[in-house]
Amino acid sequence: MKAFLKNSTFGVQLVLVLFAVVVGLALTSVVMVAFPQQIPLKWLQTIQTVLVFLLPPLVVAVCVSDAPLAFLNIRLEKRWRVVIGVVCFSVLVLPFINGLVALNEALVLPQWLAPLEQWMKTMEESAKQLTEQFLSVSTWQGLFVNLLIMAALPAIGEELLFRGVLQRLFSEKWGAHVGIWLTAVLFSAIHLQFYGFIPRMILGAAFGYLLLWSRSIWMPILAHFMNNALAIVFFFLEYNGILTYNTDEIGVGQNWWMAVACGALSLWLLFRIKSHCDKSDKNM
Repeated sequence: MKAFLKNSTFGVQLVLVLFAVVVGLALTSVVMVAFPQQIPLKWLQTIQTVLVFLLPPLVVAVCVSDAPLAFLNIRLEKRWRVVIGVVCFSVLVLPFINGLVALNEALVLPQWLAPLEQWMKTMEESAKQLTEQFLSVSTWQGLFVNLLIMAALPAIGEELLFRGVLQRLFSEKWGAHVGIWLTAVLFSAIHLQFYGFIPRMILGAAFGYLLLWSRSIWMPILAHFMNNALAIVFFFLEYNGILTYNTDEIGVGQNWWMAVACGALSLWLLFRIKSHCDKSDKNM
């Protein structure tokens, strides 16, 4: 069986990925039904992240490759300029993402799709309320738990599944750029938040190119973690009155020029990261 999977086609490997994810979802549902009130929501979120996003790519990598770590591009990034560049990009891109969110929220579907639009708005509001419920903590210990559960684990799990496995499969089938953008679309769609679809897709593509250029899954994981962590930290500071300015407004409205400027600088920084990776590869 293992030999068959290692020599399997794109279709078989994709079915294996989907099967592993479905099993993870089924196990999560079993836990939720078996312990409806005993397990706090945050720990249920952790269980879902582990079973749906973290374990499936590990299982797939072990089944289809003799070198599962290499299959998932799990290797340390020793080029500190690349690491620093990814951190700077993650901070610099925030106003641009805020601007994209504002544009995405302004989109209106045709009248005949009004029921779908209303459903999406309902889903969006439910997700927002649940997220704010998770993030509303007043202690540094609570902040640390949120950073672990809602920033670190999702960054690792989602990047292993989407960039580590799906992007690899799509890229081998249709080429690197198609693989990156197709994975980015799926990555955004899986969150079921229409009014954040475009910015999340753009971020997903950026994560994909970071993997393509660095060949280390830790770079998109780092960028993903930074994006989640900054949102969590800003919410914590605003919720507790430490920060009075709404950081989601940076790059929006009269500050639109900040979104444009930061978008251009972020793109420039990404290409600087690519250039450094290309030069270091030639010197190896």
